[in-house]
Amino acid sequence: MAGLTGMRWPRNERWQGGILGMAPPERVFDGHSVLLVGYLDDPSQPRGGTVLIRNTGSGLNDAAITYEYLSAYVNDAAWVERAPKGKPTS
Repeated sequence: MAGLTGMRWPRNERWQGGILGMAPPERVFDGHSVLLVGYLDDPSQPRGGTVLIRNTGSGLNDAAITYEYLSAYVNDAAWVERAPKGKPTS
């Protein structure tokens, strides 16, 4: 399973331990897309966890964004699931 999302992205990315830092609205631009590849509930992160992403637009291909960042800046998202062999999805 994987999801694709369009979102607002920081003009100057700040990464800490592979997690994108939160940016205020005046420091983001619209029109960046990343692939959502998983999630990790983690009470120590803002809003309780991170979403694992594949991002070819920055120096970190495999990284994460917090649930806080996701809820603040995602514009749209689509989730794709591969059907088991021989079984169509509804």
